[in-house]
Amino acid sequence: MLGSLFLTGTSDEQRLSQPGMAYFAGTGPQGKICEDCKFRGYWRDSREHFDPDTGNTTRESYQYDGCAKFRELAGQHGPPISRKLRACKYFIEKGVHHGRY
Repeated sequence: MLGSLFLTGTSDEQRLSQPGMAYFAGTGPQGKICEDCKFRGYWRDSREHFDPDTGNTTRESYQYDGCAKFRELAGQHGPPISRKLRACKYFIEKGVHHGRY
């Protein structure tokens, strides 16, 4: 997974990749980009917020432009990734069911 600067910048695949990707750009299906992948973008919880008027603590969810496969592999949120990156080897077309996903 591309969370380390040591994995970006030396080969063509690495130069086309960004930290936060689950694997190198261009290793997925020809012509596919991250925008087409079911793993790009997921719901993420915000920090808890205390409302003094109601006395309640709330937590809202928001759409995050990170890679869910990176999160699964790394156990942490990666930085947001561009939707125009070439697909990696973990690419699964949005709306296509494959096994447990």
